[in-house]
Amino acid sequence: MTLLIKGMVCNRCMYVLEKELTILGFEVVDVKLGEAIIKDTVAFSQKLGAIEAMLKSNGFELMSWLIMVLICNWKVEYLQNLQLL
Repeated sequence: MTLLIKGMVCNRCMYVLEKELTILGFEVVDVKLGEAIIKDTVAFSQKLGAIEAMLKSNGFELMSWLIMVLICNWKVEYLQNLQLL
């Protein structure tokens, strides 16, 4: 499962996020600026509040699914426009 995270700006952000997700009991597959991939588990929905609280306490914010869809759509349109130039 991919989480889009607002507020990640450096390598330390990635380190903190990976460590905190591990503490919450998630298997972290990969962490990049603005994104964390965790192994999809049933615990995600049960721990969503804890994830959001952890992110907030570290200065991050979980982006909503709607925002993620809008960003993906924008990227597709942008790339299509580049090919037309």
